[in-house]
Amino acid sequence: GRLRVLADKLYAMVGKPLSSEQQSRQEIEVAKQAAQTLDVMWHNLQFGLVRQVADYFTDLVGPIKHLQEAMATDPVDENAYQLAADTFLDYSRRAKRTANLAANNLLDPCRGDALQALALNLES
Repeated sequence: GRLRVLADKLYAMVGKPLSSEQQSRQEIEVAKQAAQTLDVMWHNLQFGLVRQVADYFTDLVGPIKHLQEAMATDPVDENAYQLAADTFLDYSRRAKRTANLAANNLLDPCRGDALQALALNLES
């Protein structure tokens, strides 16, 4: 994408001997554009991680409901209960891993702390 084009352009530019002040300014401008592109990508990744955590927490509703339904039968169907418990545990672990990943990579420490607290609550 754009970052690759800018990196290739910058690489080609710095591979040549510096011949003018204008060339130097062009190199700096391309480097700034590459840095801005990286910054946008980093913020998009952070947003995506937070969104993924929110999706996983929302997705926990179904496994919780299935677990409650499996426990509500009389007598309890052990196979259905075990399947529901395993599914809930799998979803919980996935949400916890994603929340930890997001929390450790956010620039905003308040959001990171909040996600870390959510992840720790999934253990219990």
